[in-house]
Amino acid sequence: MDWSEYKLLCDSPDVLSRFLLEITASMLSDEPVLRRRLHAQLTSTPLPTPADHHGPSPADMYAVDINVVEAHAIATIVGKLPDSAGSEYGLTSLAGVRAAWGELAEHHASAPEDEGR
Repeated sequence: MDWSEYKLLCDSPDVLSRFLLEITASMLSDEPVLRRRLHAQLTSTPLPTPADHHGPSPADMYAVDINVVEAHAIATIVGKLPDSAGSEYGLTSLAGVRAAWGELAEHHASAPEDEGR
């Protein structure tokens, strides 16, 4: 895979990093079903990378199999966390986490019926 193809795939709303999946799962301690769904994503094979890609494992990217209801639930939960919660996870802000899940929820909500999982 070349860099342009990899970047295009990684920019898709339904492709998320190992880091994002792991950090979000840790935020879902009160939601064991959603937490398990995120951990299940990490059992799949990450996207293939360009030959000269040398990123660490948190940079692995996954095409996630999360449906519209799950994506919306995660986006809502993360969206309700106080900004100060980011520091609990080593983040200065939750903006990126919120944006990623909001984009995925919106992507699924706008997908044609046969793609909406």
